[in-house]
Amino acid sequence: MDYYDNGASHQGALRNIVEKQGELITKSKKVIRGIELFAFLSALFACLIMYLSTAKVGFYAIPIGVGSLITLLTHLIVPSVYKGKLVKEVVNKEVINLYNYENSTNFDYLDKIKVRNNFNKEMGLFTRLASVSTRFQIIGEDINIMNCTLVTSNGKSSTVHFDGIYMIYKKMCSKTFQLRTKGRPKLKGVKFSKQEGELYSEFVPFESNEIIDSYYINIFESSLNSIELSKKKVYLGSNLKEIHFGYHPPKFMKYDEFTYEVFKEYYKYFSNILNLGLRIKEQLSDQ
Repeated sequence: MDYYDNGASHQGALRNIVEKQGELITKSKKVIRGIELFAFLSALFACLIMYLSTAKVGFYAIPIGVGSLITLLTHLIVPSVYKGKLVKEVVNKEVINLYNYENSTNFDYLDKIKVRNNFNKEMGLFTRLASVSTRFQIIGEDINIMNCTLVTSNGKSSTVHFDGIYMIYKKMCSKTFQLRTKGRPKLKGVKFSKQEGELYSEFVPFESNEIIDSYYINIFESSLNSIELSKKKVYLGSNLKEIHFGYHPPKFMKYDEFTYEVFKEYYKYFSNILNLGLRIKEQLSDQ
């Protein structure tokens, strides 16, 4: 069905979300009641066993306390899980559909995905040992946008190397390089020389005497200036086969109830991401 048939407007999209939100709230309440009943019956059964075994009265507090703790955790965790499910599986899709309709684009939104670390190993913006966790993926023509996290762990502690928006462009380039506001390249088998600037550093293969085209520097600087950043972490790199771009967007606001105002903020949030992705794609195609 064409999205226009469902009411391609902010209000129309919100109605779809609120309807699904009601369904998820009903499901979450059923889950909570089921767990509460299980906790109550388990505590009651444990108390009965203690009574028959003539256990001391003080021991009765153990199953009662455990049952109460389970009930408390259920009320804290279950609504949060369903809230995340609403955003990931419903809200984001509605936003992308609406963006497609209003901007004549054809992005596909994917939420149940597993992405291998090959993209990071081949570009080397971050350590090749990092594991990748992807919240969602938005795929368009010659562009792949991911909201992902790259993390390494030694079993005792974890280090987050990247947590933000990662864009991959199917664009060949004659040079290997990286522009970045933080850190150094991690591309296996390639040593880089560094030219440090005030806001970012340029990296090219060591002793190659290559100079990064001003064309790519302009793309990087214009993106750096246009992004509302919570942290100044922006990366642009080429491995000859592709162009990769990553940045840390500001965290989305927390909310208690999904309202029209919240939806507009979500739409603005995704529009900023997609507009930036398309603008970089257009700049790359102009080369």
